[in-house]
Amino acid sequence: MKHLQPGSAILTVILMMSAIIFCGFNLWKSTVLTTDLVLLRQAREQKMRATEGVLNYGIALCTKHFTSLLEHEKKNWSLNAGRWLVSNETTYVGQLTIQTKGEAIHLLASLLLDDACIFGMECVVAQKTEKTKEGERQHFVVRNWQARAV
Repeated sequence: MKHLQPGSAILTVILMMSAIIFCGFNLWKSTVLTTDLVLLRQAREQKMRATEGVLNYGIALCTKHFTSLLEHEKKNWSLNAGRWLVSNETTYVGQLTIQTKGEAIHLLASLLLDDACIFGMECVVAQKTEKTKEGERQHFVVRNWQARAV
């Protein structure tokens, strides 16, 4: 029978504990980074949804007053769309910029914090006429809906 050297059990325990601690710290680090990523993604999603609300408000406003906006001599408007609560701590200001270009209206929605743009979205609203059996039917088309890099 082979005899073990004195202290070899302690060396084995130290190596196993080192491996367990190393794996534990790696797991802890990846958990913390994943949690941070999820929180950042949630904050971005909340800002995007609030900006989308400002843009939807602008679309509703433009479809209601489409012809008067196109016929007006002023071609650019900037509106304050009120305060938007994105998270429990921060209240942002929604800003809507309306530009008439030809037969379409270009909308730009921005979420502002201390007069700095945090998130932005834009789209184009146009009126389309379709011929049907009953006659002509007009409806609005929203195109080029996209988030702006800020």
